[in-house]
Amino acid sequence: VKAILSIFHLTAEELIVPELHQYVGAIGCAVLENGTLLTRSSLAQLNVGYANAAIKTSASLKLDTANVRFESHRQQQIDYADMDPIRAHLGFDIGSVSTNLVLLDEQERVIDEIYTRTEGKPLQVVQREMAHWLDKWGDKVQILSVGSTGSGRDLIGELVGADAVHDEITAHKTGASSIARRLFNEPVDTIFEIGGQDSKFIAIDAGIVVDFSMNEACAAGTGSFLEEQAGKLGISIIDEFAHLALSSDEPIRLGERCTVFMEKDVTTYMQQGREVKDIAAGLAYAIVHNYLNRVVRGRRIGDFIYFQGGTAYNQAVAAAFTKVLGKKIVVPPHNGVIGAIGAALLAKAKLEREKGRTRFRGFDLTKVDFKIRQFMCKGCSNNCDIQECTIDGEKTYWGDKCSHRYQKKTKVAQKATIPNLFTLHEEWLQEDIPGPDGLGIRIGIPKSMYYYDRFPFWRTYFKQIGAQVVLSSDTTTQLAADGRELCIAEPCFPIIIGHGHYVDLLRKNVNYIFMPQIINSETDAPEKESWVCPWGQTLSLVIRNSIDDETRIEQLL
Repeated sequence: VKAILSIFHLTAEELIVPELHQYVGAIGCAVLENGTLLTRSSLAQLNVGYANAAIKTSASLKLDTANVRFESHRQQQIDYADMDPIRAHLGFDIGSVSTNLVLLDEQERVIDEIYTRTEGKPLQVVQREMAHWLDKWGDKVQILSVGSTGSGRDLIGELVGADAVHDEITAHKTGASSIARRLFNEPVDTIFEIGGQDSKFIAIDAGIVVDFSMNEACAAGTGSFLEEQAGKLGISIIDEFAHLALSSDEPIRLGERCTVFMEKDVTTYMQQGREVKDIAAGLAYAIVHNYLNRVVRGRRIGDFIYFQGGTAYNQAVAAAFTKVLGKKIVVPPHNGVIGAIGAALLAKAKLEREKGRTRFRGFDLTKVDFKIRQFMCKGCSNNCDIQECTIDGEKTYWGDKCSHRYQKKTKVAQKATIPNLFTLHEEWLQEDIPGPDGLGIRIGIPKSMYYYDRFPFWRTYFKQIGAQVVLSSDTTTQLAADGRELCIAEPCFPIIIGHGHYVDLLRKNVNYIFMPQIINSETDAPEKESWVCPWGQTLSLVIRNSIDDETRIEQLL
């Protein structure tokens, strides 16, 4: 209300908020059904309130940790009193939410670790934590190598003088494999890693990454979403959430959907008076379903599963994984800093292989001469706040969320070892498109939305019935502008593009335009729900309401 008053320059008297504002939609339905006008007297007689609708729950969904191995107690305690200095390797994992540091000895054992928040200031946080280690370890350790990983790996790698900078997939695989081999003498073939704003799935065979996947823009299956909802429930994500979720006998089924809609459901259940413990348990399941359906996406899950990342500290989420998968889950020691462990090990291996010397600048980073410049990227409407750090003339960046514009350029020419899979996929989609014969009907199909997944099925169907298939043109700036012109609302960019492809097909004189309403997607178990985005479900209906020409409306299939 305050925002509306401010933006529209209204006074409190000029903005009317009805007394029953939250029931207006329901009141409208009642009035329409009754067929009478709403008067002040009839309004006073309305019986309004939230309905306590029955919510499907199941006792079998009750969470427990029977199939979870929590191995934090397996951390090795080493007496370094007789070692002077301690020969050590340093690793950094710089993420958008957490900053992780680790010191390893030459036997790959953890000497010390730090798991803290990035706070949007990775440089300052690393300086602070390194100053802490300067006091604690500065005169006791000899750093032999330094590695960095995470979204801030280039920035911090340049600041501290990293010898090796690696992606998160390689680092997490290396760290997990080392722990599995050294502490448990067992292989790890699957890694579930859920951080603050991103999630990763890694499949390993004989110590080699054979498949991996990361979440896209949606944050519904990440730790930040869980923490935000815990705050809304008025409970601590660290102390209370898991305890309450594990005590629930009837977890609420939130399914697997976009963050916005799950937040709405959580709010509704709170208003209905559902117990906090049931909502918390439902959220634990929601994280798991989102991860499996949006990140794993049907990939093979092995039998030795490591659950790592900051979210793995939450026992309720680990328990939900075992319930959904029917498999045992291992939460390894040092699970919050395994990426940093992997970074340290990769740097160690590199310098041992090259017989080189470390570039480490020392624990006291106040001696490093660097300059920071902050600016706003104008590359798109996201307007990312960028930090530019210049060290010895080398510029690195932090804060770019949506492009490769500010990624550090590689200094080594890289040659592709496999063909471009995106090109192969596009070529495959273009194969065997039905031509102008048979029924003499031209079916237009937009190259947007679910075309890239479903077109092989559609192509086969129309070929069998003898219809010609006409595809829309490739996406261009003009096509996007055409889509924006047709839109009657302000949807996300893929929906705008969908409108543009519809306009493009109109110019190609097709008889019909095939835009099916896809409501949900396949899942590997009946208890899982996977719904398509509501905009995607209703795109053809939205376009129907955007045009006045009845002939054009009848063209939409």
